[in-house]
Amino acid sequence: MSAKEDLRVQRTRKLLSDTLLDMMENESIEHISVMDLCNCAMINRGTFYKHFEDKYSLLSYALEELKRDLYSDFSKRKPQEDTPQDSLRSFFATSIQFFLSNHNRVANIVRHNMCGKVITAMEESISSSLNRQLNEYSDRFSIKVPVPILAQFLAGGLVSTMLWCISTNKTYTFDEYLTFLQLGYTDALFEKI
Repeated sequence: MSAKEDLRVQRTRKLLSDTLLDMMENESIEHISVMDLCNCAMINRGTFYKHFEDKYSLLSYALEELKRDLYSDFSKRKPQEDTPQDSLRSFFATSIQFFLSNHNRVANIVRHNMCGKVITAMEESISSSLNRQLNEYSDRFSIKVPVPILAQFLAGGLVSTMLWCISTNKTYTFDEYLTFLQLGYTDALFEKI
């Protein structure tokens, strides 16, 4: 019985998450009410509050779900078999591929939601993943910058670059993005112990 409840909870959260992202393609989260969200998802308002404190906690959940799906293959890799440089290259490659494959959806969401809470939630989500991944190398590599600072810097740079590309309508190929975002700095950050 508990597994059934877990599936219902998962389905409800996924429905709300997908509905919020769909709505954010057309309007700012600031203008989306919980009632509008519930009506669009066809669920009771009380059900919403059983799962989320407010629309911003739902946004954080939606971004974490998106990130988990996006980096599922990336997170299956075995850190003991690669280097932090390989890990960062893989992270950037996965991020760039997602951005290019979903450019219109990402662009619409970003254009309507340039508020600080959305951008901060995106950066925090990416930064926490990078932080976790890079810490896995601390016993084999000397990392020349504190990992939390490095993770935040890279996440901020990635999000800022995405925002700039959307706002200026700049488009590059996958290989160009990968080259621009990695220009050798990753090798200078790590030293094998």
